[in-house]
Amino acid sequence: MHLWTQPDPRARRRVFPLRLVATRLLTLSYTESNPEWNCLQCSKRHCYICKEQPSGTCDHLRVIDEQKRTKTNNQKKSAFRILSESAKKAEEARLRERQNEAGTEREKARTTKKCPKAGCCNRIERNGGCGHFKCGMCLTEFCWCCKVIWKNDSSPQHLDGCRIGTKTQLQKSSLDQTGYAVGWDKDEGYDLKLDEGLWLLPEHE
Repeated sequence: MHLWTQPDPRARRRVFPLRLVATRLLTLSYTESNPEWNCLQCSKRHCYICKEQPSGTCDHLRVIDEQKRTKTNNQKKSAFRILSESAKKAEEARLRERQNEAGTEREKARTTKKCPKAGCCNRIERNGGCGHFKCGMCLTEFCWCCKVIWKNDSSPQHLDGCRIGTKTQLQKSSLDQTGYAVGWDKDEGYDLKLDEGLWLLPEHE
């Protein structure tokens, strides 16, 4: 039999059987819904209700094991649900961001034209005035309607079919396109209704 003694030699010496000590310690936390306890010496599981039954064969312990498994499974399911919801929210946020970016790009394409000069491609938005435009980045002057660059040493020119420059029109194949960007005359998505009422001074036509 294993004995437990108080460590203070000055105290009155009292000897208790180990089983009795363990029982007294565990009685405080014991309930019928949780009769499981572990031996302080060998750490084996025992049932407080079925004291004499071999460890692990008690119905009470099997119920406790099943409750533990259920609790663990529920915790795993809860964690998986939280992760799934977080991933779903993150994906929805990324989708909204992409949609907002796409909407912004569509609106930019609808309301702006790019500078025709090679190496610039600055997006320009017209907010009124005539069709004589100057890029705020590279200071290139051009016709807003047909986008032909106006060079300082020559009079303004326009492409054939320009709605506002009707006096000095020429074919695109005849235009000296040195210094022009690739696709300089194309602005996909631009809303031509924004150019209603566009005009030029007579000397620029």
